[in-house]
Amino acid sequence: MLGQDTDPQTLNNYISGGIGGPGGEGHEQGIGGYGGIGQGPTVNQHYNIKTEYFTVNNLRVSWGEYRKTEELCLAVLEKQKQLLGDDHLDTLTTMGNLACLYIHLGEHRKAKELNVIVLDKQQQLLYNSHPDTILTMVNLASIYLFLGEHQKAAELYLVGLEKQKQLLGDNHPHTLVAIRNLAYTYLKLGEYQKAEELYLVVLEKQKQLLGDDHPHTLHTM
Repeated sequence: MLGQDTDPQTLNNYISGGIGGPGGEGHEQGIGGYGGIGQGPTVNQHYNIKTEYFTVNNLRVSWGEYRKTEELCLAVLEKQKQLLGDDHLDTLTTMGNLACLYIHLGEHRKAKELNVIVLDKQQQLLYNSHPDTILTMVNLASIYLFLGEHQKAAELYLVGLEKQKQLLGDNHPHTLVAIRNLAYTYLKLGEYQKAEELYLVVLEKQKQLLGDDHPHTLHTM
């Protein structure tokens, strides 16, 4: 079990994972967790707060003790706001992971409120093509989709897709997942022609990269 005496490498392995989450109906993109990113010099006190949260948090999520994890997360977030400020990247990381936790709890509106704040801050502090900004866009789009706000979901998925193409290329698995998610969103919007075109793009890429009999290819069919 992890504790205060755990070696730094083991702690870093847990910190880098964040909280993962389930995908929504009909689309593959799950709610991804955030890795710990630093902003400027990190005082040991700050690092210990963050480490303790992610260590205990990952263990409690594995046990399904989401409410206890929420309490820990909220306590750490309050400390980070006091010590680091609302705009520090570590604070935003914790907010993003809390939003992911709310997805597990089925509290999508709370998750939405947090991710809207995080995305706004990331766009100010980082840039639109930063991996963490793209992750927040995709997570927020997934939340919008779940809540039935399909137009907002489509807009964010579209931006995220373009950024992923620039960073990863047209044939990267994450890019193909993003295309599928956008296609599914268009389907929910009743824009069947757009949805069909995107599904055909994904299917062709999957046949080339994975083969006709791969489960992902068959799922797209």
